[in-house]
Amino acid sequence: MTVDHDPNASAELAERMSEAVRTLLRAVYVSHQGADMEETRLKLSVIERQIMGLLLTQPGLKTKELATIFAVQTTTMASILERLSDSDLIEKHVHPSDKRAVAVKLSESGKTVIEGIRARDIQNCKGILAELTETRQRNFVDDLEMMAKKLSR
Repeated sequence: MTVDHDPNASAELAERMSEAVRTLLRAVYVSHQGADMEETRLKLSVIERQIMGLLLTQPGLKTKELATIFAVQTTTMASILERLSDSDLIEKHVHPSDKRAVAVKLSESGKTVIEGIRARDIQNCKGILAELTETRQRNFVDDLEMMAKKLSR
């Protein structure tokens, strides 16, 4: 559903939204640094954290599938996965239905790290939501979910 809006107001709101998203992402990323000694030692990049988060809910994805999801070359994804494997955060196995492909899943230490990151994310979000009334909280989360769904198509 689209609604007619003043294009100048829309541009201003889009700019404000863009800055707010950058600020939130930076705040979340920085809050993770130093929050856990193991995580700090690992120096995980944003894409590595995202890959690990996806593997928590979808273990066994192929390297090529991950490359497609994250819009990177397969060779780039293979390098990222090698680093995660070298850090004992993931395990790579022959894919059960495609013997030529590699299936990737989190190791036990990888699960521990990403679950810690997710727990801190939830705490950060609780802090953000606490500043809003219950109605605004629900509207805010509903709007975020709608945008995420639309952008993930």
